[in-house]
Amino acid sequence: MGFITFDPGNAFKVLQAPACLTTAKFHPTEAGLITAGGHSGEIYVWNAFSDSDSLIASSGVGSIHGHKV
Repeated sequence: MGFITFDPGNAFKVLQAPACLTTAKFHPTEAGLITAGGHSGEIYVWNAFSDSDSLIASSGVGSIHGHKV
């Protein structure tokens, strides 16, 4: 994998989150992996280098709540 030129004026990729996020972290050795935590305890993992759906995993914890907070 080569280096990507970073241009702060243009987004490389827009990641859609299904809920409000409280934190996000980049993987220390896999540059394309981003993990985030949601307000209700959900955990999401995106692959920013994916050509299709970037969301590759989610915990689904927030879906067990019976009502919106």
